[in-house]
Parts: sequence; C-alpha cells; structure tokens
Amino acid sequence: MEITPECGGYERKRGVRAWPTLSRELMRARATMEVTDAVSLAVRRDRARLVMSQRAYADHRGWSKTYAARIEARPEEFRLGQAVAALRGTGFRLALVADPDDGGGSGLDPPPVDPQSWTAAELIGRDLGGRRLPAHARVSRSTEPAMWFYVRQGTWFPTRLPNWDWHHRR
Repeated sequence: MEITPECGGYERKRGVRAWPTLSRELMRARATMEVTDAVSLAVRRDRARLVMSQRAYADHRGWSKTYAARIEARPEEFRLGQAVAALRGTGFRLALVADPDDGGGSGLDPPPVDPQSWTAAELIGRDLGGRRLPAHARVSRSTEPAMWFYVRQGTWFPTRLPNWDWHHRR
C-alpha cells in the first residue's frame, strides 16, 4: 500500500502506523525554490524571530495587514523595489550576482541563501486547507491530531488527518 494523503498520511500494516517522512516533498520544495519563495520565507522568519502575529508585524513595519499577508503569500506580484523594501531590517537582502558559468563573476560574490537553511516546517508545513502555519507559533510534525481537532470535527472526520501542529510560543 502506498502512503498517500488520501489515506490519512499513514499506512496501516498489521495494525501499525507508519508515518511518511516527507523527505520527498522537502527535497522537491528545496529544488524548486525560487527567489520569490525566499523573499516570502525571509519575511516570515523575521516575524517568527520577533514572535509577532501577522497583524502586529504589519503594525511594526508600518504596513497594512493585507500588504503583510500578500508579501508572505504571493511576493511574485510585487515590484522589485517593494520586495527590496520588504526585506529591509529582516537580516536578508536581494543581490544581483554575476553567473560564473556564463563568464561573469569573480568567484568572490556573496553566496545565495542555501535552500537547506530553511526548515521543513517553513517550506512544507501546511494545514489541511493548504495554508502556511502561523510564523509566530512553534510548528512541529504531528503523529496524532491535537485534542481541539477532534472537538472541532465532532463525529465527522475528514479523509485526511493533519500532518502538522502548532502552538503559541509563551
């Protein structure tokens, strides 16, 4: 039996649950990461460092809440100047680097942010609706949904159980 999201994220074999490692999804996310993804992750990491909700972070940066949500969810829709401004003060910056493979660059150019530096929770952690989990929360893989999930769902259970859980940092 193949482990698929449709079977609740785990395989039953002789009554034993075998949870997927998500390494395939993590490797795919790191291999296909683009600059726009890195901008979004950098802003989210700064917000997580400050332990702020999206609304509080927007106030802190002087942005509207919708602007903060859009820069985290769809940074490819912003102009270059807006992306550069969004990264100001986060500990990251955009850099145009000559490609040594095309005859440019001296080899002393600053290295890009390594896709390995992003955690699995930052790259592929999502709720059942496909939304990213709160950046200001502590995110972890879960083998069993939290109690609130069962209370909220009542007797009706979806075909999938959540693979990620989050808790407020205190």
